[in-house]
Amino acid sequence: MKSKGIRIRETKESDLPVLGKHQSKLIAFEKPFDETIKEGNTRYYNPRSCFNSKDHYMVVAEDKGKIVGSGFCKTAKEPNWSKNKKRGHIGVLFVEKEYRRKGIGKMIVDELINWLKKRNIKDIRIQAYSKNTNAIKAYKKYGFKEHVLEMRLA
Repeated sequence: MKSKGIRIRETKESDLPVLGKHQSKLIAFEKPFDETIKEGNTRYYNPRSCFNSKDHYMVVAEDKGKIVGSGFCKTAKEPNWSKNKKRGHIGVLFVEKEYRRKGIGKMIVDELINWLKKRNIKDIRIQAYSKNTNAIKAYKKYGFKEHVLEMRLA
């Protein structure tokens, strides 16, 4: 499903403040799933450090010039026991509340997957909190399968 008028494009430096806001909203949404997220100005990653990196790709979804979603991916070396030399990771996927359930998340994920595949990355991963059932359902719809169950003792 494509959203009319939505355009996915590579992030520009002028987009970085919006990416920071998206990340803050995502962290606020995910806090109930993870008691270890600290209070205050918390970040999962620094978008500026990913900007212009050959191993990172950041995109935004635009609606008539307004940024309504964002996501990024990165490549990383696989452990030496893996068949693959590199792995892709998709992260910090965010769509503004009023734009959700319109296919924009899938558009972002598709763009990120295409970027990784052009770099011959075959193993692509995405994470979700186990209680974030909406994200898990969406990722499964995008073709991702459950792979590793991480458990925590606190």
